[in-house]
Amino acid sequence: MPAKKNETRERLLLCINATLQKKAKDVVVLNLKNISAFTDYMIICSGTSERQVQAISAGIREFLKKAEIKPLGVEGEANGQWILLDY
Repeated sequence: MPAKKNETRERLLLCINATLQKKAKDVVVLNLKNISAFTDYMIICSGTSERQVQAISAGIREFLKKAEIKPLGVEGEANGQWILLDY
């Protein structure tokens, strides 16, 4: 069942807040609702090191876990050069 409009917005704001708390760089939010059938938003950000990238990922996962939201998939986390979190 797809998330309701307010749930989607709440998830987006949780993710943005988590990235900013971990001092992510170049945070960009892409609104894909009108051009994608499988996602509403994509957040792209970067860190200054592999460790920071992993911390950003962990922060997002922690914020969403507290809201009882589980990821559909996680890729690249062990290496820290890039990480994909699918919620």
